[in-house]
Amino acid sequence: MRRGYLLPVLAVALLGTVAAAAGVDGVWRSSFTLRDEGRFLSTLDLGFGLAEGWRFSSSWALEGMDLRWGTLKLQGSLGVADVAAGIALQLEGDPRVLRSGSLFTLEGAEIIGGFISLKVYLGDLTLGITVTTGP
Repeated sequence: MRRGYLLPVLAVALLGTVAAAAGVDGVWRSSFTLRDEGRFLSTLDLGFGLAEGWRFSSSWALEGMDLRWGTLKLQGSLGVADVAAGIALQLEGDPRVLRSGSLFTLEGAEIIGGFISLKVYLGDLTLGITVTTGP
């Protein structure tokens, strides 16, 4: 093997090892609809293991080459309670990430829904509440 090819091969192997160790996983799905004028839809689901018992996941949909919507979800455990929260975004035009100081905003995104869920486990009894918003 030539030396010029060794560095990229090692970089890909190292990146894969780091991603596996960090608990990163994902799925890419695509479909083509023949109804109306035909539509190509792709969905990318990514998940990241954060601290022990916590997980961040996101799902993004492309229609053709345009990013159309996304969802973000954080879930985890706090002792005897499970907590989950998420939002759904609809993206219009050409969405851009803008930075203002230490804050980031997504221009061209509209929050179309969300939820917060709490479950408390008390022996064989489970108490839960979920608050949702959206259309």
